[in-house]
Amino acid sequence: MLNLKVARECDQPLQEVHDLPQSMFGLESYMERLETLVTSKGSDAAPRYVGVWGMGGVGKTLLLQRLDGSPKVKGHFQGAMFIWLTVGQTPHIMTLYRTLSKKMGLDPELYVNSEDYKRYLHTGFIHKRVFLVLDDVWQDKAFDSLDLAKGKGSVTLLTTRDQSLLKRASPRISQVHMTPLSKEDGWRLFCVHAFESPSNVPRELKPLAQSMAEECQGLPLALKVVGRAMFGKTSAGRQWEPLLKKLRESRIQDRSVREGLYERLKLGYDLLSEDDRRLKDCFLYLAAFPEDYEIKFHEILWGWMGEGLIPGNGGDDPRADAFSLLNMLWRRSFIESNVEVEDMEDYLWFKLHDVIRDLAFYILNDSGTAPAKQLYVYRAGQNLEEFPHELEVILKAQRLSLRWNNLKRLPERSICAPELLSLLLGSNEIVSLPGSFLRSFPKLRVLDLSGGNFWYLPEEVGDLKHLVSLDLSFCECLETLPDAVRKLHVLKHLNLRWCISLKYLPSAVVGLTSLEDLCIDESWELIWAEHTASGMARAQLDDVFPTVGASLEDIYGFPVLTKLIVCGKIDRGMELPDNISALTNLKILELALVNIKTLPAGMAYCLKQLQELSLCCLRKLEHVPESFTCRDAFPALILFSLTWCSSLVEFPEVDEDALPNLRTLTFDR
Repeated sequence: MLNLKVARECDQPLQEVHDLPQSMFGLESYMERLETLVTSKGSDAAPRYVGVWGMGGVGKTLLLQRLDGSPKVKGHFQGAMFIWLTVGQTPHIMTLYRTLSKKMGLDPELYVNSEDYKRYLHTGFIHKRVFLVLDDVWQDKAFDSLDLAKGKGSVTLLTTRDQSLLKRASPRISQVHMTPLSKEDGWRLFCVHAFESPSNVPRELKPLAQSMAEECQGLPLALKVVGRAMFGKTSAGRQWEPLLKKLRESRIQDRSVREGLYERLKLGYDLLSEDDRRLKDCFLYLAAFPEDYEIKFHEILWGWMGEGLIPGNGGDDPRADAFSLLNMLWRRSFIESNVEVEDMEDYLWFKLHDVIRDLAFYILNDSGTAPAKQLYVYRAGQNLEEFPHELEVILKAQRLSLRWNNLKRLPERSICAPELLSLLLGSNEIVSLPGSFLRSFPKLRVLDLSGGNFWYLPEEVGDLKHLVSLDLSFCECLETLPDAVRKLHVLKHLNLRWCISLKYLPSAVVGLTSLEDLCIDESWELIWAEHTASGMARAQLDDVFPTVGASLEDIYGFPVLTKLIVCGKIDRGMELPDNISALTNLKILELALVNIKTLPAGMAYCLKQLQELSLCCLRKLEHVPESFTCRDAFPALILFSLTWCSSLVEFPEVDEDALPNLRTLTFDR
């Protein structure tokens, strides 16, 4: 019999490393005060403001997460809308407006002018009762832009490090001041992370542990990170005493309060290499993403793989290696996740606490070093509209991140970046890619152009001979790829998700024999050509007729493929070619091919490593092959999903002991 688990809904708040009782964090009194403030007026009351302020790392966001789950608050705002926005230091107001539109059920109108968009949202909000949470507000201007909850009974709750911002927001704002934990609460929190419980503290370590907890000065984030760094350490003389001394030295030096916090957290960073020597570099890579960005697993996987951080050994599975590293960072409290870290990548995303991200920049010390001498140059999420002139000479840089800005154009000339390994330009509005610009990066291994507005790639992309990962997802204007992609002999990852204007793939793509991960999802205009030729003859044909596209018959041309997500139309023929069974390394397969009527029966026995199989929008598929549920079929399969297969008549009977590892089976017609 199958032991199946219902597919999870993972749109849930961030989890803590341990789901501790509120009293352990010293939150009970704050919770009671905050609950009273937000529920003190009725549904017909004038809109009100409540503010929570305190230094970074004191637990403001955690308090709001607990409040978000409060039965008292949910009962009071029954029938109202709950909206949570994380604002941050450099908010992209138009992006936040689009998020608000979706949450309010409004059309995501595209306004060039933010004032017009604000007026549109104000009209949508004015007659609605809303509990609006604005977390981590730094600027008066940002608050003014998001001060929209004006309907009767509405409450706007904001958190900030700056008390004066609350007073400027509203002279009548109700305030909660969060201070560091008491000595007793701080000790208990430290013990949970360092020893799993205050009752587990060895007698010989207790004085040292108490001193170390006190050095964290009641800041929950420092207590967690330092506590986790000390977990498993049993030697007073060799481990606890030297590290306590290091913490004390960070306190007595002439540093600001913030720098003092970073120095305490840096102890945890310094000890990451005890778990794995790569963890420091892996952690610093995560700071290349914008503040409060939900980092998807595949973005981490191919960044780390492209730069050679994974796999650790030649025979290791890179996905398993990446999960192992992320798990260690999670358990050390350096990252947060939406679900428990496990090998189910499609559900998973990560965040850095804003103070932890600040720690990464403190370690990199980019403010005191010229970009030309930096190894990692990060300008993500800073609302840049032009490529920074100071970055046209970055001689030593190995990674440049300009993610999530407003860049439209790139330099027409070459820039000096001979050592660059990763160029991260995702979520900009780039309208063209000058070939001379791409020639600036002879060693480039990772290129992220996701979200661009360009309609073609220059032929010079073929000169990036070391390219391992090319991300073109959400390039909605992209119509085709150049034949020069055939030169990318070491390319392992090609992401074409949501390239909705993509008409065809050049048959040269089939020559990418190193490709391990091919994602062509939501590209419904893509036409897979009928099989014509292969090998050298096909390559020569492309030189004469470059519009001849790749065929599904040539799918066997990706011998090392481990992940395949394919979407689109087929000109003639209604069957998925048997050649797909030749992809014996596949672990993830997602098919969305609307004209497919049948599936190859041999897949069930040939794809022995397949862990996830998703069949979506196969609207002409009437039967799933009986072989799919026979004994010995798909021995490694964990997830099987059939969605929007509207012609499906029945699912075959499942043999006893079939699909032994299946955990999730999803049907949705």
